[in-house]
Amino acid sequence: MTPHRFLFVAYIFLVFTLTNSYAQEKCAETFNPKIYFCYDGIIYEKCNGMQYNPSTHICTRGIAVPAICNGVNYNPLKQRCGSRGVQVKCGDSWLSSTQFCSNNIVYDKCGGKEYAPKTHHCSDAVIKKNYSGSDTLIDARDGKRYKTVWIGSHWMAENLNYEVEGSICYDNSDSNCDTYGRLYNWETAMKACPSGWHLPSDSEWQALMNFAGGSEVAGKKFKAKSGWNDPGNGTDEFGFSALPGGYGYDGNLNDVDINGYWWSSSSSSSYGAYTRDMSYLNSGVRRLNYRKSYFFSVRCLQD
Repeated sequence: MTPHRFLFVAYIFLVFTLTNSYAQEKCAETFNPKIYFCYDGIIYEKCNGMQYNPSTHICTRGIAVPAICNGVNYNPLKQRCGSRGVQVKCGDSWLSSTQFCSNNIVYDKCGGKEYAPKTHHCSDAVIKKNYSGSDTLIDARDGKRYKTVWIGSHWMAENLNYEVEGSICYDNSDSNCDTYGRLYNWETAMKACPSGWHLPSDSEWQALMNFAGGSEVAGKKFKAKSGWNDPGNGTDEFGFSALPGGYGYDGNLNDVDINGYWWSSSSSSSYGAYTRDMSYLNSGVRRLNYRKSYFFSVRCLQD
């Protein structure tokens, strides 16, 4: 073997050894290079014994072929080929051509266009700016002030504390009303919100859940950063600042510091109505229905 050929072979062996060593180190585990290969820190099975680029190709029937969907190249590591063309991963879901992804949450495009959900919303296929007026609501009936927040719609960021027949303070304590707001039976809750505001319907509550990524995770994002029994505090990501005001029924009061219950305006029957409940025990928001004679908290939504 000539010196030049020997040096070339030695160089190739060194490069292979270093590359294989680096690949195994980057993948953080050893593997059989005859069967598998490492790409960007992930181990893949070779395609009929051949290595390929998994960001541009797919292995089909033992042949690595370019990833093409309806004539469009795509990245199989981040996209997939669906019945309507290339789809992109968003959180745990796949986007269609009529949707877009923001903060790992899927939204429908507005008139075929994307928008920033933190600052804009879609109304009748038109992109509009979120509410930018006063962040304080003054109830003209008693002068009480409430923080408000835009979360897809304009919501009160505190529980209603308007004293009216059909409402109570937890343990008959004014300090509890100051902290958690009053508790209302359903008939009273239906007419308790100030002028220009209303008790949210079941579908309006659900729209709020969807805005936060779904009922399974919304509780953690809506609960206040303090005030819940350990470990129930939330991140208060949207400024909703939900607190556990408990409930009243048949003369009994329960669950303050533990659970929060909020009425919707939607009846489930002549005796019951739908609610949204949050607990210190989990990160979700439950949709249940209770007798209208229960006493729950009220959050008002702007008309």
